[in-house]
Amino acid sequence: MDDYQEMIAFGFARSTVEEAELDEFLRLLIMHEALVPYFQPIVDLTVGAVFGYEVVMRGRPPLEMPDDLFPRAQRLGVGLEFEFLCLKTAFRKLRSLSPEQRERCKFFVNVSPVFFGEQALLEELSPANLRVYELPEKCVVLEFSESAPRVEDHVMGEMVRALARDGHVFALDDYGCGPASLLHLLEVRPQFLKLDRALIHSIQLDPYRQHLVKSVVAFASSVDSRVIAEGVEYWEELECLMRLGVRFVQGFLFGMPESEPLVPAVNIMSSMQDRVKRYQYARQVYDDSIAGMVISSHVVPAQFMTCAEIGELFEGNAHLDHIVITDSGVPVGLLTRQHFHAQTTGPYGFPLFQTQLVDTFAKKDLLIIDEQFALELLARLAMDRPQENLYDPVLVVDSTKRYIGTITMKALITRSYELGLRRALDTNPLTGLPGNHAIERWISDALRSPVYTVIYADLDRFKEYNDIYGFIAGDDMIRLAGKVLSQFIHAVGGDTRLGHLGGDDFIIIAHGTAEEERLREACTHFDQLKFGLFQPEHVAAGGYTSTNRQGDEAWVPLVTLSLAVINGNGAAGSPAHPSLLSQRAASVKKKAKELAGERRMSSYFIDRRAFPSEAELSASRIQHERATPLPMTRNRNDAVGTVAGFFEALEENRGDFAARPE
Repeated sequence: MDDYQEMIAFGFARSTVEEAELDEFLRLLIMHEALVPYFQPIVDLTVGAVFGYEVVMRGRPPLEMPDDLFPRAQRLGVGLEFEFLCLKTAFRKLRSLSPEQRERCKFFVNVSPVFFGEQALLEELSPANLRVYELPEKCVVLEFSESAPRVEDHVMGEMVRALARDGHVFALDDYGCGPASLLHLLEVRPQFLKLDRALIHSIQLDPYRQHLVKSVVAFASSVDSRVIAEGVEYWEELECLMRLGVRFVQGFLFGMPESEPLVPAVNIMSSMQDRVKRYQYARQVYDDSIAGMVISSHVVPAQFMTCAEIGELFEGNAHLDHIVITDSGVPVGLLTRQHFHAQTTGPYGFPLFQTQLVDTFAKKDLLIIDEQFALELLARLAMDRPQENLYDPVLVVDSTKRYIGTITMKALITRSYELGLRRALDTNPLTGLPGNHAIERWISDALRSPVYTVIYADLDRFKEYNDIYGFIAGDDMIRLAGKVLSQFIHAVGGDTRLGHLGGDDFIIIAHGTAEEERLREACTHFDQLKFGLFQPEHVAAGGYTSTNRQGDEAWVPLVTLSLAVINGNGAAGSPAHPSLLSQRAASVKKKAKELAGERRMSSYFIDRRAFPSEAELSASRIQHERATPLPMTRNRNDAVGTVAGFFEALEENRGDFAARPE
């Protein structure tokens, strides 16, 4: 077979081909420029959309996969020629895409680090050469593998700095699996760190890897880089990565490499977006609404005003900082005063642009968010923008994508500071868990949910433990309870929150039903870990002598954890009244403590009784008031009828209950 077309038409099996024939086939692939670019989506979990694509180069059967193509080209001495063909093939394909795709997405193009000492590579990637392919600035991200052979770190660093001066952006692939040193990372300083799939596979089952990924995310954030998790195949992996703060993901879950940059299937994107809302900006802990921060700004319809008219508009209004360009109410461009003057200054700037429409030089790389977006995530997104866009206002739209207004960076920074201060004041210093202000909001949200669970957790016989072992040991016991309950809410998943009411009292709010198996595991786990906080003789005896609440010497069993569980079901269309929830919680707490006292082990008690609707409750109150006239002074139920009354009712019923005699 001495002709490339014959080899393609033959379609022979790899096992029937000699190595010499494969070498010849590779030369023919290069000669005929017959490589095929494939695209695999990279998804932004924060906004629930495609962020970009990795461009993967493929050959033709039987010589198709990159793991075979690149080493073979190196061995045959045509590595640099093959590298340039890969770049040229990728850039040609990108030029064929729509301008909207090229403007909106990042395309990660692989470059072999072994050639970073070649001056020819610098010329191939020069801005002048890339302009031939009509690629927007920073549309292409140069990606190189940590595990691939490369030149010395200082040589590669010099090349990277030269390319960076030309505006190039870099990604370090296979991070965490190659022989790269920290010095290599220091020389390259990539804008993207792509975690190797070996770190991501079944990460939800490996706490050590979770801590490792979390530390990489924190490091990347501190050096203005972004983490992309590769090899995501299962929803459980994705949910774990969300909790660890990973923003970008790539893997078979969202699609195999395709010959065109396709959007993942609708059902996949929908399921992913549901998880994004549940984990990141549904039912936020604090009142972090952005509604009060949105301001009205000057709006110009697309294709409506010229540069000269915009100049007059800025000159006539000293307080006008930016202009938003819309098309049928949808924002399509942003023009800040600073960007306008930067474009139009100089000896030829204004004469050159004065007759052109504003759309031609307005910014298209916009940060657009929904009005329901959370402030905390917005701050992360805003600060994650390129330097030239860092202080641009954020555009806010409604559910139909129509423009509402903007948020300035000054307002965002001020509000973020206030939110951080409020969170710090409300956080329990012993456990680091949110306090009563956050819990009040969780309860309000839960009462509006069709199905929810409220779990009141506290320690039995904790006072006596504190008396015998001291406050320092008592703090350790409270921290242990917080740790066990934190692990419980992670096991439950979904929108589950844990708060610390104070002392040894905790509360868990879940939008859904907590499985009994998880409750049982939490109790068992606490009982297994608590022995390390007791003296061996007390563990062996199962308790100790202490002074009870009545001042008498009594035998006290080891501390246990009680979980009072209330399953609420608002399917009837009306949420439970807070007063009923608080009363129910107090009574269920007694049952849970009695059960723990009988068994001498941590226990839970579930109350599945349905709550009466608001209408039924009102009718009952009216009937009661007719039978018993109320005094003119403020009634106790006025307080209990609010969410705050939930805490007041529990406070009245606090205290350990003596175990039943055996």
